[in-house]
Order: sequence, then structure tokens, then C-alpha cells
Amino acid sequence: MPLPRRVGIPALLVLAALAVMACSGARAASGISQGLLDLDTLLAAGGQDGKSLAAAFNALYPRARGSDDWLSLAKRSPEAESQGDAGRMLQTAERMRKAFPANENLAQVAAWLYLRDDQPGKALALFPKVLDPGVHADLWAEAIIKLGHESWGTDDSVTAKLALISEDPAWYYEAGLRAMAMGRVSDASTWLGKAGQAGFHVPLEVLWDAGRPADVLSALGRAPSVKRLQLAGDAAWIAGHRDLAVEYWKHARPADADSSWKRDAALAVSSPDSASAISGAQVLTRAHSAFPSARRYAAAIFLSEGRMDLAAPEIAALAASTEPLGLLMALEFKQEGLVEDRSAAAAIRLVEAHPDSGQALDGALRYLLLHGKYEDFFVLEDEAEKMNRTSPDAWFRRMMARVLAGDFEAARQEIVQTVPGGGTASLSLAYATGLLSELTHSPSEARPAYEAALVLARSPGERCAVLKQIGRFEAGLGNQAKAKAAWKAAGEADPDDPEARILATKAP
Repeated sequence: MPLPRRVGIPALLVLAALAVMACSGARAASGISQGLLDLDTLLAAGGQDGKSLAAAFNALYPRARGSDDWLSLAKRSPEAESQGDAGRMLQTAERMRKAFPANENLAQVAAWLYLRDDQPGKALALFPKVLDPGVHADLWAEAIIKLGHESWGTDDSVTAKLALISEDPAWYYEAGLRAMAMGRVSDASTWLGKAGQAGFHVPLEVLWDAGRPADVLSALGRAPSVKRLQLAGDAAWIAGHRDLAVEYWKHARPADADSSWKRDAALAVSSPDSASAISGAQVLTRAHSAFPSARRYAAAIFLSEGRMDLAAPEIAALAASTEPLGLLMALEFKQEGLVEDRSAAAAIRLVEAHPDSGQALDGALRYLLLHGKYEDFFVLEDEAEKMNRTSPDAWFRRMMARVLAGDFEAARQEIVQTVPGGGTASLSLAYATGLLSELTHSPSEARPAYEAALVLARSPGERCAVLKQIGRFEAGLGNQAKAKAAWKAAGEADPDDPEARILATKAP
């Protein structure tokens, strides 16, 4: 990673200015003036072996009284070190700090000397106790960069500050990657956009993960390579260019079977009419029966078109698979002869069969919740907590269980007592508030809560989930146009969500 272009320059100018001030009339009163003149004579003569310079500095240190004296010595230490007086900058900085530990001007000069002496750790130690990183940003950034990545770990806010200070597109890119790693997709998208605008090459995969489909399309050009047509189609779909997406998908040549079913699923979901959608789903069942995910897409399409006769065999096949999401879908539709009093046991067995699958646990809990098995739900939640497998959203599920059981006061207490952030503004809190308001028949309170949740949602999955719920909310109130608009937006937010993509195709 290159050093920022501006690092060090303001600090050097400040050092020079302060040193000039130190060489002013204040020097005469200090009793160090003649000694500094003698030192200047030695430095001007050059060719020293370092011993005479060392002797001169060591004689002057005890005579330094005020900050001006120390600034004068600091100014001369780099030249002395260049003439053979090894360690002079470090020693001067250390003595200066010991004499005036709380002096900001001297600390600034000491930081500059530490950095010139390749002691970035000592420079960084001055922040923030003596030096404010915001005021002395260049020194702070130089110390951070010279120390290397280990100096700030996974703190993406530090990287963001470095990017702002340096104005270096490479650091914009680094800030984007750090933000992505911390789950701040919106921030990552902003940084990566700045990197691209500054001419930095951002890999297509990174642009895709950051939710910048328009940039992906731009980078691919008007004629993407055959290997990139699938990606181009996906990017065009999200960017709202549906016809272009279908054209790309039609001509894509997937490199493997896994990407092949995804292409065919995309074509089926984007079909313009019911007959084409059913035909596309049948292609999935014939050509990609080995992939449970392909079967899930096909079953979802058949169900959305009212073809339970075609969906039933796919769901039955999913019930016989070992893929958690497929099993969950089968469980939802009670295939394989499941009856209501056995469904809870089947959900629990699913978790036992896939102990390491978060999808299985979440899906089973959701199933028990939606089917009114509240006692079984709390038993499974308690077991998950004992195994230290409780998800961050466990409080949300418990809240929903209380609501569905009719205990609204207990549901409110779940929000107040366990919501992340102690009740501060968060996506989970806004979403939960909207649901609770909706379920307690308070639409005037539910709508602004959902709108707040949408503002707080950052990742495609989060936005998709909120938009789908807004669509359900509006549909429940009879606002079909608003519901369709929300579902269409949900499909655009996360095209990988089967339900969202299917709902999106139904929107005008």
C-alpha cells in the first residue's frame, strides 16, 4: 500500500516554522544561544565523525529550559544524524518529551522525529492522549501506515480515516474492503465507487458484492465475453435492464453445472407469462434434478402459478434430500405423509440431523412459530441457547412467539429488554416495532416503523426482507399497487431471493 501523497508535509512545515521561532530573540534569554551558534558552526563545516556533534548536543541538553530551546535542538538533530551522530533524532525527541510531556507543539515535533527515525510506534503512542488525530491527521496517518495493517486490526473506521486523509484511490479500495468485511455494505459501495472514479481497477466480483451492478455492466462493456455473460445478465437484471438481462442469459454458456442451473432459473423467473414460467420450471426439473436449489426454484414457480400437481413431486424429492433448505420447504407443505401432530417432531429432527446448519435451526424455529407450536418453539430455543447456538435475532423470534400467542405485553418486554443496542435505533428494533404494531392492528404506527427499517437496511438481503414485509402489509390493507411496487423493489434488491424474484415478475 503506497504512502499517502500528503503525509508528512504539513508536519515538516510546522517544524521548520517553530524552529525559526526558536531561533529568534527568545534564544538570548535562555543562556543556550552561544552553544547553538557553536553547534551550527560544526554542522556547517561538515565532515564530522559524530563524536564532536554528540558532545555538543549532550552539553546543550542540560541547558535547555523552555520549549523554544528544545525546538532549536530538534531542528538541528536530523542534520546531525545525517553527519554521523547516530540516534540523535530519537534521543532529542525522548529528552524533549521528558522535559515537557504535555506540550502539544513539542509532541508534534517529537512525532515527526520519531517517524523520521523509523519509530512509528512511538509516534502513534502520542495519539490521542497528547495529540488529536483530527488536528494532526498527517502524522497520525503516517504512523498508522508505517506500522502496517496489524496496527489497526479490523477497525474499518481507521481505514476510512486514512482514505480521507490520503485521498489515495488505493486506500479508497482498502476502505471499501474493510467496510465490506465489517458488514457495512453501503459504506463499502461508496468507497469502491470513489476508487473507481479515481481510476483504480476494482475487480468485478468486488463490485458485485458491494451492490454496484451498474459499475459491473460498465466494466464489462457492450460485448461481454462468453464467460462473463451470466454475470452481465445478473447485473443487468438488478440494474433494471430486464430485456438486456434475458438476452445475456440466453447466450451465456455456463462453465459448470452449478452455474448452468442458475442461468436456467433466472430465465424461468424472468418469463413474461404463466406458460413460459411453467415451461422454464420444467426445464429446471428435467435438466437439473441433481441440484436441490434448482428444485426449490421450480417448486416455488409451480406453486406461484397454482400448479400443485407439478409442485408436489418436486417437494417430495426435496423431502428425500439432505439439503436443509429443501427439507424446510418440504416441511412447510407437509409432504411425505406428515400430519399436524408430527410436524413439530419433524422440525426438531431436522435440527438434530444438521447440528451445524444455521439454516436448519432458523428454518425449524420459523416453522414452529408459523404453525402455532409455541411450546415446542421455546423448547428448541432453550436448547439452542444451551448449546450456545442462539442467533443475534433470537429475541426477535421470541417476540413474535409472544405476539402470536396473544401476549402482547410480553412481546413488548422482549423488545425493551433484549433488543441490540439497548433500545437505540436499529433495523431489528424498527422492523420488530412495525410487526408488533401491524399485528396489534395499529397501521398508523406500523407504516413509519417499516419505513424506518428500510432506511436502516444496508445489505441486499436486509432491504429485500423489509420490502417483502412492506408489500405484505400494504396488501393486507388492500393497497395492491403499493404492495406490487414494494415486491418489485424487493426483487431488485436481492435477485437471489426466490420469493422476491417471483413476486417481482408479478409487479406491473
